[in-house]
Amino acid sequence: MIRYTCMRAILPTVEAALAAHGYTVESPLAKDLNGDRMIVMTRSSTVVLLSECAQSEVADIEIYGAAPAAATALLEQLPIRLFRQAAHHEIRSRQN
Repeated sequence: MIRYTCMRAILPTVEAALAAHGYTVESPLAKDLNGDRMIVMTRSSTVVLLSECAQSEVADIEIYGAAPAAATALLEQLPIRLFRQAAHHEIRSRQN
């Protein structure tokens, strides 16, 4: 899994960019009682999860699948501020 965070306000821009590059919505935008939202988008074997919590200004973008390089490259080319998060195995290897 590859994980990014961004400001919640730019999540629609991320969704639109993914859609413009062939990613399709697999699950509708869901809203729970707290106002949290999640959307799942796929392209081939890559899955991108966009999630936001009404209690936070920060949103999460998670990329899953056997070949996440295309989604990663797309996100990193966008003219918006995204923050790539270290994977758990990367954190552990830095500590050793």
